Amino acid sequence: ITFQCFVTLVLLNMVLAIMLDASKVTRDRTIRGDAGTLWFQISDTVKRFVLRNSWVSEDQFLHFLEGQPAQQVFVMGRQIREAFPDIPAAQIEELYDAVIAYEIHASRDSIGIRDTAQLI
Repeated sequence: ITFQCFVTLVLLNMVLAIMLDASKVTRDRTIRGDAGTLWFQISDTVKRFVLRNSWVSEDQFLHFLEGQPAQQVFVMGRQIREAFPDIPAAQIEELYDAVIAYEIHASRDSIGIRDTAQLI
C-alpha cells in the first residue's frame, strides 16, 4: 500500500508539473502579446471565411516555394504578387506577421551563455 501511495503521489506531481508548465507558457505568451485574444481569433476566423475563395492555400504556397532557386533565401512580396495576382492583402499581412513572429521566437529560443552556465 505504501508503494502504491508513493507512485500515485509521483504521478500526481508529474501531472501538476505539466499543467504548471503549460500555464507558464500561456502566461508568457500573453505578457509578450503573442497570444491572440478571443476577439482577435473571432475576427481572424470571420476574415478567413469571407476571403476563403481568394485565399491562397498552403499547398499552393509550398509548390511556389519549391519552384524557387535553392540559393535564394528570401521571397519578396513582388514575387508572391506575380505568382498569385489575386491574393488578398490580408493574407500577405498575415504571412509577414508570421515571419516576424517566427524570427522573434527563433532568436528568443536560442540558448545564451547565462542559460548554458545554469545547465552546468
